[in-house]
Amino acid sequence: MSATIVQIIPCNDWYYVGFPDDDSSILEPIAAWALRSDGTVIGLINEYKQHEGEHTVQLVPASPSQEVGAYAHVTQLNNAQLADLGLPRKKP
Repeated sequence: MSATIVQIIPCNDWYYVGFPDDDSSILEPIAAWALRSDGTVIGLINEYKQHEGEHTVQLVPASPSQEVGAYAHVTQLNNAQLADLGLPRKKP
């Protein structure tokens, strides 16, 4: 039986940084933290769907099971990642 979400808490300035196999990185803003029934905490991201002309948004876990990644606060991102997000770069 998989763990169910028992509570969510909104968050700011946190990102999921995924590293697919092709030497690139994926940055997804974390919309909320989810506490699961087994005591683990996961990040949730927005997922946009379109079906028969209707748009829906739902929160889904940030990391697909086949992808390696980590959660990072905006202060932990490097200058290239900040530039990808359109955020100001760190000063040297």
